[in-house]
Amino acid sequence: IAPDTQTGAWPSHGRLADDLWRAAMWARDVAGWSGKGRGVVLAGHSMGAGAGLLAASRHPEIDAVVALAALGTRPRAGLEAIEAPSLFVVG
Repeated sequence: IAPDTQTGAWPSHGRLADDLWRAAMWARDVAGWSGKGRGVVLAGHSMGAGAGLLAASRHPEIDAVVALAALGTRPRAGLEAIEAPSLFVVG
């Protein structure tokens, strides 16, 4: 289900975040999630971490987000808007 719409030299971080959100929703629905919470945890590295943070800032339904050496995004991921518990690994 991974789209190939953002393959150019300057991919859209916003569209990557939207793609990530759709992929997470698909995985949750296919797995038939019936556990606690909504069953949505995002984790990523570099641009993937930035896209995960951007998705989490847009979708309060996300249960948690893990960012490994997150790359800055355009538009900026509004970290203050993220309601989910978050782990940032940097350095």
